[in-house]
Amino acid sequence: MSRIVKWPVALTIAGSDSGGGAGIQADLKTFAALGVHGASVITCLTAQNPRRVLAVEPCSPEIVRQQMKAVFEELQPAAVKTRHVVFSGNHSCPCRFFKKSKSARRSWSIRS
Repeated sequence: MSRIVKWPVALTIAGSDSGGGAGIQADLKTFAALGVHGASVITCLTAQNPRRVLAVEPCSPEIVRQQMKAVFEELQPAAVKTRHVVFSGNHSCPCRFFKKSKSARRSWSIRS
């Protein structure tokens, strides 16, 4: 008889790397290798390959907030990793979310 294994959840808040070697893609591969279910909040999209970055398009603070809300409504991450959140208001988005969110507060100790 097989048993259901519940992996711990980790959230990465970062940019997307179209080349797959960095950002969200690399974080999710690392989480899986460590036996952790990876959830993600994408802060920007990139057009890049191993040699160069051709373009970077930031996500709006609103879509970043909505992604965080969606993840915390159901998944309750045990850990959060941030990276590449420096665009147009996105740098403070995770902090504001954690301060305001009751679902996030269940898992996290928030300090101002």
